[in-house]
Amino acid sequence: MRHKRIIYIIVSIYSLILFFLLSGCRDDLLPSKFIDRKDIIKQYKDNTKRFERVARYLKDDKNNIFIEKTDKKKFTIQKPGKEGLDIIEIDNEKVNEDIGYILNDLSFEYIYEEGTNGVFFVRQTSLRYASGIVYSKDGEKPDWGTIEEIEAIEDLWYWYKGY
Repeated sequence: MRHKRIIYIIVSIYSLILFFLLSGCRDDLLPSKFIDRKDIIKQYKDNTKRFERVARYLKDDKNNIFIEKTDKKKFTIQKPGKEGLDIIEIDNEKVNEDIGYILNDLSFEYIYEEGTNGVFFVRQTSLRYASGIVYSKDGEKPDWGTIEEIEAIEDLWYWYKGY
């Protein structure tokens, strides 16, 4: 009888641990509420100069760039290097401030320019979709290959939803 009780306690503890682990991951992987396109577009319109500075800076760089949050108020900028990804720094202080503001204060998840005709500012991503703002580098509608919906905001700027 005592043996069954110990097994029951152990199974209960493992079940509880598993429950907390899975419920903690679920919010990151499957956000419960999609952020409305109007809210994302408003963030862009309220901060147009910041988005423009970053997009124009990244547009001029000929290499793929991926920028993501690392810790609170910090981010990394990565480029393909000879042996994988190299962490680099941007030499423009204002662009660095704008990147920090977009990622931290506006809660965008990452920014990238990777061999497409756009600079993508990803506001929300999950296993099911990604959405955000994209800047057209060549005046054509940006094409990521997985964009399902795209809507012009103003000259060269679009809201998108994809997967």
